[in-house]
Amino acid sequence: MFTRHLEIPIYEILTGEVQAKHYNRVQVALKRISNKQNRLRFKLPDLRTLDVILQPDDWIVVDTRLNDMPVAAWVDFKVGHRDNLHAPISCQVHLFHAHGSIILQRALDAVEQIIDEKLAEKQADSMNSKVAVFSLERKPSKSD
Repeated sequence: MFTRHLEIPIYEILTGEVQAKHYNRVQVALKRISNKQNRLRFKLPDLRTLDVILQPDDWIVVDTRLNDMPVAAWVDFKVGHRDNLHAPISCQVHLFHAHGSIILQRALDAVEQIIDEKLAEKQADSMNSKVAVFSLERKPSKSD
């Protein structure tokens, strides 16, 4: 589990929301394609040295050029009593850099696109896997 965002000073804390489509998609991806640590990591296209690390309770944008220094993180998702799937999810946004807020929406959009591609690949792989077909016809026995 990535915890560096809990160990370094936070530049700014914002109260924020994550659209339900982003939150739901990440949760589906964590269940279907995550590794043993229940974590996903992707490079963010068009954001050269930035990766995103998705965990069940934290989503962290890190700068790989600075030894995975956090740039921004979505934490403390308020999903305790969630009775709908379409409403935005309240959370806290931690910024670790003065310009961290600039990449927030671009990162969320990129994560959605990447997850859609990965889930489509996973579905295509499962559709192409070999399936054993068993015949239900009764073979004639020697006594027939």
